[in-house]
Amino acid sequence: YGADRAGRNLYSNCLVALDARTGKRIWHFQFVHHDIWDYDPATAPKLLVVDHDGARIDVVAQATKQGFLYVFNRLTGEPLWPVEERPVPQRTEMVRETLWPTQPFPTKPEPFARQSFTEEDINPYLDSDERDRVSVMLQGARNEGLFTPPGQQDTIQMPGNNGGSNWGGGAVDPERGWLYVVSKDFPAVLKLEAEVSQSQPLPEDPDLRTRYLYDVYCHRCHTVSVQENPWAVSSLVGVTDKLNDEQISNVITQGQGPMPGFPKLSDQDVGLLVKFLKDPKPIAGTRAAMSEQLGGRARFVSGFGLATASNGLPLIGPPWTTLTAYDLNLGSIVWQIPLGSVPALAEQGIKNTGSVFQKIGPVVTAGGLLFTGGRDGIVRAFDSQSGQLVWQMDIGVAMEGIPAVYQVEGRQYLLFCASAQKGLTVSTQIEIQGKYVALALPD
Repeated sequence: YGADRAGRNLYSNCLVALDARTGKRIWHFQFVHHDIWDYDPATAPKLLVVDHDGARIDVVAQATKQGFLYVFNRLTGEPLWPVEERPVPQRTEMVRETLWPTQPFPTKPEPFARQSFTEEDINPYLDSDERDRVSVMLQGARNEGLFTPPGQQDTIQMPGNNGGSNWGGGAVDPERGWLYVVSKDFPAVLKLEAEVSQSQPLPEDPDLRTRYLYDVYCHRCHTVSVQENPWAVSSLVGVTDKLNDEQISNVITQGQGPMPGFPKLSDQDVGLLVKFLKDPKPIAGTRAAMSEQLGGRARFVSGFGLATASNGLPLIGPPWTTLTAYDLNLGSIVWQIPLGSVPALAEQGIKNTGSVFQKIGPVVTAGGLLFTGGRDGIVRAFDSQSGQLVWQMDIGVAMEGIPAVYQVEGRQYLLFCASAQKGLTVSTQIEIQGKYVALALPD
């Protein structure tokens, strides 16, 4: 929602080059104008050298959540290949919202991720009833492709705001001019609602206060009603049937898995949240009351809207995670492969689907190997030129973050943070023995 921040919104969603000696801005490039999709460039920019038009050029490459790869002359900011400002959907029901009429599309290289989600793409590994429900949802949602503006009806976002290239999603062979991108093909279903958390001071009315607390601390990632988003990846529907009051309170205050804890919440407010999860009040009613209290000055907000089926799989068909190799001397994809697997499907002989919720990036060695880990608990090494799998090892625990490569006394090591659950679901009943796993060639 951007009605209170008209314009391009510089320097958000930008790659910015500064003179490190003076702090002076040298150049910038904005990947999304007036961002209302949470399409910030979450992957760190990568530095490499390429042969282009007969010259050796220092470049910086930026992979994005929307599946684009942009390549710039590092010193001047000029794109190596043209970037076109193209018209994007403009219709919006949000009062005072002024959308930016165009967005920048690179003409080269080609995208590394899928950028649409239609009925033809529905996951074949869902049961027939759920496929029908997804189909009905898609028919009723606004779905005009990349940069469809979210509103107060379901809006399809593909890649979703947690998809495409995300944290730690890229690596380079800087001398050869090759870049590697890990991408998640993961749709989201966005829907804007009045933001209750604007109320100041905190409401004294228990219902409104609970709604406030839920909006501030929970709603961006969670849903509590099937009316909100029946496929929400972090749905809390039925959570009180799985956990008792003490367990829920501990998760709220201490955190669990990727969720941070909120230790500053009072016992009274934690109790209100636990009570709310047992019997969530109708969202429309409390939101309407809060909006009236704000005198029509309400802002609007959507949760992340990440959507999964009842079996934990994305609504879209595989591959759900890919690894793509680009030769940036040519501006072309050399190879692309599914990265990882889903253990429950692999046991049925369904492999090469890519992992779900991949949260670990790649590293490349000068010897021509590309290493990465996965949600399936497997460390893999690929030939960086061909994409062929040359080695793998199951360490039993899913990995997160970016692996580190380091050297001690002439011996090279590869270090992984193994701290997540394997598979599709995150269970608060399973204690994760988090650890660091270091690997090396034999002496």
